[in-house]
Amino acid sequence: MSQKRALLMLSGGIDSVYVMYKALTEGRELHVHHIHLKNREGRVDAEARAVRRVLAWMRRNDLTNFRYTESFFDYGTLHWLPKDYWSYALHIGMIMSDPANRDMDSFLHPRHSDAFNLKGGKVTYEQASERANAALLGIPSLMARREIKMELPIGDMTKAEVIEACPPDLLRLAWYCRRPVKYGSTFQICNECFTCKQVADSVYRRKVTGR
Repeated sequence: MSQKRALLMLSGGIDSVYVMYKALTEGRELHVHHIHLKNREGRVDAEARAVRRVLAWMRRNDLTNFRYTESFFDYGTLHWLPKDYWSYALHIGMIMSDPANRDMDSFLHPRHSDAFNLKGGKVTYEQASERANAALLGIPSLMARREIKMELPIGDMTKAEVIEACPPDLLRLAWYCRRPVKYGSTFQICNECFTCKQVADSVYRRKVTGR
């Protein structure tokens, strides 16, 4: 892995949280950015809480070689939602366009080997990756007027392997449900979205609950 400073878009989900942990423990310097992504799915507050807790955990564990920034993106009354990577690509481009970030030429993308909802085989992993890469590489490079590269630190890992590799106390702080249900000041997972179904396996339950 290159040791140049790199950008990481931290959603607060399991994958980006683990990538941050992995990179920092390997000695990588990071620019960590969180988008408060507000849309009809209603996960913006759950993700923001997870990010705050994850950052605090990193600092308590002396993993501090990062700069943190954040931004806000509100879909307003738009009902149809494009893939998150379109919004990420826009923000990656804005960050890479900053003259102060000319030393960065790559971002760490937390894509694992079963990252996509392939809709019953109608789309292949390769096709989904190609579409995502077109946005994630094309838009930032166009905005920054230079080639922006993507690194895939967990590209050869499955979701289950990412969960297994993540420290249990850090894993508990991450958020993964795309359509959380809020009860007062707490959030509950929906148990119905793609991500909920993907992580609701014995590996996750054993690591987080001990059962």
